[in-house]
Amino acid sequence: SSNKIDDSFYDELEMILLTADVGISATTMLIEETKEKVKKNKVTDPLELKKILKFCLVELLKKIEQPLNIDKAGPFVMMIVGVNGAGKTTLISEICKKMGVLEATSSPTFSLVNNYQGKKEPIYHFDFYRLENPNEAIDFGVEEYFESGHLCLLEWAEIISEHLPLSYDHYELKWLNETTRILKQIK
Repeated sequence: SSNKIDDSFYDELEMILLTADVGISATTMLIEETKEKVKKNKVTDPLELKKILKFCLVELLKKIEQPLNIDKAGPFVMMIVGVNGAGKTTLISEICKKMGVLEATSSPTFSLVNNYQGKKEPIYHFDFYRLENPNEAIDFGVEEYFESGHLCLLEWAEIISEHLPLSYDHYELKWLNETTRILKQIK
């Protein structure tokens, strides 16, 4: 919000990064790298600083970037959490494409589950957003899907957390900006 790049500007930037859950060490590193580049390039415009910060953040993410391994030994249940608009459905659509689904994919918000045929096996895409009670998933037969031995991709599964299988992969998708998301494995 400041038009001047000074200590209070960097303090505000640090608070923004920390509240965005970037982490203490990553925030410290980003602030230091940004300060160094701002000083080196004699930047005085906060908008230019924003470009430098974005560059530093992308470089940091490149260092820790790993491919999402969905071809591991066997089928699994994958829970993806994130706020509305984070890109959960888009991510699941891309996973489906990688698994050989040729048909168009979409959110099963009103149908609860969409079934797709992958190269080797069926894929089940769930969206529990509209459930009023977690037991509705049991009534629907969600446990049979989880035990089917096929890939199950879950949106809004925190709503049915008490009915999740003992073993599942849990990811959080965070919106960073218009073109960038961060996928973090939780479990």
